[in-house]
Amino acid sequence: GGDGIQRMLVKNFEGFATNSGFIIPSETAEPYMGFRSGRRIRFTQEDLDVLRENVPEAKVVSGVVAMWANSAVYEDRSTDCNAKGVSAEYSRIEAPAMKYGRYINSVDVEQDRRVCVIGKKIYEALFPDGGDPCGSFIKVSGIYFQVVGVDVHSSAVSINGRSEEAVTIPISTIQKIFSRGNTVDFFAIVAQPGVKIKEVIEKSTAILETRHYIK
Repeated sequence: GGDGIQRMLVKNFEGFATNSGFIIPSETAEPYMGFRSGRRIRFTQEDLDVLRENVPEAKVVSGVVAMWANSAVYEDRSTDCNAKGVSAEYSRIEAPAMKYGRYINSVDVEQDRRVCVIGKKIYEALFPDGGDPCGSFIKVSGIYFQVVGVDVHSSAVSINGRSEEAVTIPISTIQKIFSRGNTVDFFAIVAQPGVKIKEVIEKSTAILETRHYIK
């Protein structure tokens, strides 16, 4: 029984980096330094830069921008999807399994390219006849993106929705096109070898609390 549970857990987290964790902002529980309670905390690109510079115990720090309840459209077919904006480093946290094409890369982010990687269920719904969809344009929330890859990674873990139901876009593109400014919805972190992720999360959280005046 114990072996069965272990195999199930390994399967559920398949594709995710070991020793990884997430920091997700919420609302403040009490007033502090003149700020009221219930203040919504919003992370920024500057926070990401600060963590990368000041937390050497972190091997990877990646920001993610989430967009829920969207639709993906190709020709006369459509399906529900969740869109997420990521940097190239995110592939080191939730490893893609590419059936076609490639994942989001650093040039996509630097140039705000309107490209995307589609998950398995999106691919099956929009391209039921199969084949390589790379080069095709799909529409997400009224904006066209060129498909550069198909990620068939599947996991029971839901980070901004299941990966098979996601349309993944460069984080800079999703910030610019959908007027998100420099905001980041949450951070995904992988600890250096030999360092506990709990320690990295605690240090990173303390830095963010100072920057956002949280008690």
